[in-house]
Amino acid sequence: MMDAITEWFKKHILEWVKEYPKYFLPFGLFSALCLFLPDKVLVDVGLLDLRNQFKPYLGAALLLSMTFIVSSGLLKAFEWARDKYLEWAYKRRVIKRLKQITKEEADILISYVKDKTYTRSLDYMNGVVKGLVINDIIYKATKLTRTDLLDYSMLPWVWDYLNTHPELFNTHK
Repeated sequence: MMDAITEWFKKHILEWVKEYPKYFLPFGLFSALCLFLPDKVLVDVGLLDLRNQFKPYLGAALLLSMTFIVSSGLLKAFEWARDKYLEWAYKRRVIKRLKQITKEEADILISYVKDKTYTRSLDYMNGVVKGLVINDIIYKATKLTRTDLLDYSMLPWVWDYLNTHPELFNTHK
């Protein structure tokens, strides 16, 4: 009997563990109900004998299920926090760079703001344009070229930041 359970466990449960922890919620709920419902209810649904015979396995299934459910939730919370931190660090880096723009960079960026546009055609051979791309202030909107011009776009949050901080351009007049 124990060998059959072990083989079934290896074949099915380990596949589910690898697949996704969402499969543990039904097992956890079933185990919890079997373990904690009153005997009268279990007699009515015909599960009292099953609970009495497999109580240690139901307990182990409950603990295992709860462990995977909690760890999955913690992992998702960690990923969310990491993504928020990376977004904050990225924006902080770009804002720091915006506060140090040169006159040539300011001339390019102010054209976006004055024309109220997110996209401009710029010379892709221009070193200032390449510097703005490297610093994530603008990005190539397309790979299609018209002579030596490419369309470069600005992320909306960068455009908003430049609009709410016009003093960045005042030092370069």
